Amino acid sequence: MHVEFVIKIVQFSGWNINWNKSVLLPTQSLKYLGVIIDTVQMKYFAPVYKLNYLEETIRNVIFMYDKRKFCKAEDFAALIGMITDLTKSHGNICLACMRYCHHYLGKHVTVFGWNVKFMLDVQCIAKLDFFVI
Repeated sequence: MHVEFVIKIVQFSGWNINWNKSVLLPTQSLKYLGVIIDTVQMKYFAPVYKLNYLEETIRNVIFMYDKRKFCKAEDFAALIGMITDLTKSHGNICLACMRYCHHYLGKHVTVFGWNVKFMLDVQCIAKLDFFVI
């Protein structure tokens, strides 16, 4: 009854409801913006598929480093973004570990632009290796 009342108020106010993204029944666990929110445990979780993809990407970057191959700036920025995105579920350690990598990327992009390819250094690899299970 209350749900129907709220829906009518929202619609009469001129708002469109995206029914594909709406959950009208009470729930204790909900996926929102790529994060699983669990109100029973009062915690945020990253979906397993996201963690698996991140681990695979980190392993590929470490493999490239071992083979002395260059890393594209856009790819490294995307990897840093994936790790930073885990801050909600894994805490500020994600930001702390990526600080050096942010600076390392910024140093290269500032001088050479986003089309640059560069070798990662040992410290970047150590920071990335922290996230591999």
